[in-house]
Amino acid sequence: MYTATTVDEWTAILHITVRWGFGSIRTLFIKHLAPIATEIDKIVLGRQYGIDQWIHEAFIA
Repeated sequence: MYTATTVDEWTAILHITVRWGFGSIRTLFIKHLAPIATEIDKIVLGRQYGIDQWIHEAFIA
């Protein structure tokens, strides 16, 4: 259903959703990116976009 398949593609979507204030799409992003993001991705993106759960989980892993 979604054509985005890489971390970079989903990150671009996240950037747009945050910029335009689309909270529900941000939630969708997090759901789809979580399984393919590395721990480093989660730390960087978590800090950049305020996804606190990812930061915590990445440091524990």
